[in-house]
Amino acid sequence: MASDWHELPWHESTEPSNLNVPKAIEFHRAILAHPYARFLECRRGKDIEAVIFEVDVEVPQRPVFDIRETERFAVIFTAEDNTFPDVVSLRTDFPSIPHLNQRPVGAPRSLCLYEQPYPEIKLKWTGFRFLERIRESLAGSAKGELHAPDQPLEPLVAPSAYVLTISNDFLDAPSQTVDFFNVERCEIGTHNTFIASKKLGSARNSIGILLEGNVLPHGVIAEAPSTLRELHDFAAAAGLDIIGALQSALRTYKVENPFPATNDAYVLLLLRLPKSRYPGGPRETHDLAGFICFEQLGSLGEKLGLWRFHNGSMGILLTQETATHAETVHVFVLRPQPAMSAAVGAGLSGTTPRNFEGAFVGVGSLGSNLLSHFVRTGFGFWRIIDNDLLMSHNFGRHIANWGVGLAKVQVVAQQLNAMFDENPPLTPIESDVLEARSSGQLQQVLQSATVVVDCAASVPISRFLAIDVASDARRISAFLNPRGTDVVVLVEDRARTIRLDYLEIQYYAALIRHPALQQHLQRDNIVRRYSNACRDTSVVIPEECISVAAAFASVGIRTTHDNDEARILIWSMNLNDLSVRHHAVSPAHFRSQTSHGWTVFADETLLAQVNQCRSTKLPRETGGVLIGSFDTQRRIAYIAEQVASPNDSEERPTSYIRGCEGLEERTKEISRITQGGLEYIGEWHSHPDGYDAERSATDWAAIYRLSELMFPEGLPVVMLIVAENGDIQIYLETPESLPASAGPATKTSP
Repeated sequence: MASDWHELPWHESTEPSNLNVPKAIEFHRAILAHPYARFLECRRGKDIEAVIFEVDVEVPQRPVFDIRETERFAVIFTAEDNTFPDVVSLRTDFPSIPHLNQRPVGAPRSLCLYEQPYPEIKLKWTGFRFLERIRESLAGSAKGELHAPDQPLEPLVAPSAYVLTISNDFLDAPSQTVDFFNVERCEIGTHNTFIASKKLGSARNSIGILLEGNVLPHGVIAEAPSTLRELHDFAAAAGLDIIGALQSALRTYKVENPFPATNDAYVLLLLRLPKSRYPGGPRETHDLAGFICFEQLGSLGEKLGLWRFHNGSMGILLTQETATHAETVHVFVLRPQPAMSAAVGAGLSGTTPRNFEGAFVGVGSLGSNLLSHFVRTGFGFWRIIDNDLLMSHNFGRHIANWGVGLAKVQVVAQQLNAMFDENPPLTPIESDVLEARSSGQLQQVLQSATVVVDCAASVPISRFLAIDVASDARRISAFLNPRGTDVVVLVEDRARTIRLDYLEIQYYAALIRHPALQQHLQRDNIVRRYSNACRDTSVVIPEECISVAAAFASVGIRTTHDNDEARILIWSMNLNDLSVRHHAVSPAHFRSQTSHGWTVFADETLLAQVNQCRSTKLPRETGGVLIGSFDTQRRIAYIAEQVASPNDSEERPTSYIRGCEGLEERTKEISRITQGGLEYIGEWHSHPDGYDAERSATDWAAIYRLSELMFPEGLPVVMLIVAENGDIQIYLETPESLPASAGPATKTSP
C-alpha cells in the first residue's frame, strides 16, 4: 500500500558520523543492531538531530487502527536533552490513535510513549529500550490494547502549556452559560497562566462562554485548533456550533444587554466534552477544553458579521451576516483548572465540603494553623473572633506572614481568603468574645452558628462559651499542653447534653486515671522575653509542634463533625523518637442538682465508682474524699473523681471515720497533675443496708466540722452519701443555709 511521506524541511541530510547529540548517536547504533528496524538517514537542524528509520510491527489480522506492518518514523533529539525525544510518524495518513501528543494542523503525528516524566525515564534510557517501546506502542495500538480497560480515559484535547484558572461554579454551569471576568496573564518564561477572576472591585475585561457537546470516544486529537474556523470544525463532531454560539452571545451581551466592558475585551470559550470509552458507548466522564481568542471584542464581532466600524464608531448590523473571516481569528488552547473553592479543596483532600456557618474564637498560633486546614479542606464558613494584634514575635509560629500591628483576625482572613476567587470562607470580627454579653453582633454570630470552635486556650472563655452563651451550636475546644507536645480536642455531643465545661473536668480526671498522661501538663518550658513590659514573654515551643498539633486537631474535629457523640481526644508527641500516641476518652454524662443557689454537677462514672466501693466493703461502711472544681463566679461545684478510704480509716458496720494516711500527698499530686484544675472539694461515705442516704446526726456533725475548713475560703460544704439500691444523695451547704449550731467533732480533715 503506497503512502505519502512528511518531509522534514527544517533539517538537512547528514551522515551518521556527523551526529553530535549522544542520544541520537546511541539510538542510531540501536537501529543498526536491531533485527526489526532499518536505518534510513540522519538529518540535522539548529541544536536538533533526527534519526529516520523503518520498524517492523506485530499487527493482527484485523487491526483496530490502521497500523502497518512496516512504519516509518523520525526520532528528533535535542542537544539540551530536557524533554522526551519526539517520535513522529512520517506517513501522512497515519491514524489518530490514543496516546498521541498534540501537534499543529498538518504536522506529523507524534507518539506519547510514557506516563512518567522525562527525568524519571532518563535515568534508565537506552537506545534499544526506546526502540522497543516504540514497537510495543504501535503493536498495542494495532490490537486496541494500548489503553487498558481500567485505565483512565485519554483527553480529547491534549494538555496545553497555557493554564486557565477559572471559577469552579462556571465550569459546572449549564451549557450556553455566559459570564464576565477580569482576566490577568501571568507569564514566567515559557509558562503562561491566565487567571479569570470575579472578585469584587476588579474590572471585567473578558466574556466567558461555556458550551457542552455530545459524547465523543476518548483519544487525543491529532491537530490543535489554532483558528476559530478549525475550532468550529473540531467542535462540530460534538454537535456544537462554535461560530453560531459566539454570534448569539456577543449580540445578546453587546446589543440587547450591553456587555460590562469595552471593545478591547477578549473572549474565553470553555467546552465541556463528555467522553466514552469506545464509539457509541455511555458517557463515562468529561473533558474541559479551554480556548482564548486574543482578537478583541470589537474586531471579533466585525469578523463574525455582527457590526461594522466607521470612523471609529460601531454600527450594529440589522441583519447578521455570515462569518467569512473565522479562519483569520486565532485561538490558543488553554488547560482549564478550577479556581480554589471549598469543593476543590475538599476534593483534593479526599473529604466532602461542609457548608455550615461556624464561629471560631482565637486565631493565635494553633487557631490560625487550624483555620488554614479548615479552609483548605472546605470545612465550613467561619466568623473568626479575636481582639489580639499581630506582633513580630508571632511570626515564629503563626501562619501570618505580614501585618505587624494589625488585628490578627484581619490578617488571617485576608491571607487565607486570598486563595478564593468567590465565596471567601472567613469573616473577621475584631472583638473580645467575652464582650458578647453587651455586643448584639457577637450574640447574633454565636447564636446563628451551628458550631463554635474555641482555640483561645482560656478557661474563662471556654466556660463562657459553654455556659453563658445562649445558642444551640455545638461547642468544640482545641488547645495545647504547656510544652506544645500534646494537643487536646474536646467535642460536645450534638444535643449538648455533655457540655464543654463537663468535658474540661473529665479531661482533668483522665489525666489522673491514665499514667501515660500524668506528665501531660508539666511545665518545663524556657520562657523568652520579646520586649521589656512585665507580660512581654513567650514560652518556647517548636514551630513544628504547632503544625503537627493543628493537623491532628483538624482531622479530629472534621471526623467527629458527622458523629453525634461527645469526645475527648489527646495526641501526644514524643520529640525524641518522633512518635505520636493517641488517647481517646468516651465522656460520661453528669448528674446535676441545685442547692442553696449552687449547682452541683457529678460525673456519673464517679457515682458508679463510689457505689461499687460501697458494695465491695459491705457490710462495713466506707468513704473517701471528693475531687473536683469550684466555679465561684457561677456558683457551680463539679465532682469528677474520688480518693478512696485511706488505710488508717475506721470502717465499721454502723460507722465510718475517714483517716488521713497518704491523703495530703495524693491531693497534692492531683493538683500537680492537673495544674490546679482539680482539687479537694468535699467528702463521701456509705450507709449500710437497711438505711437510706439521708443525713444522720453524725453526718450533720461532720458537715459542721467541714464548714470550719471551707467557709473561711468562701467555698461551700459538699457531702455525698451512697446507700443501697444505688441511692446517692449530694448535699451542699453554705453559710446562709447551715443552722448556727455545732455538732460533735469528727476526724474529717484532709
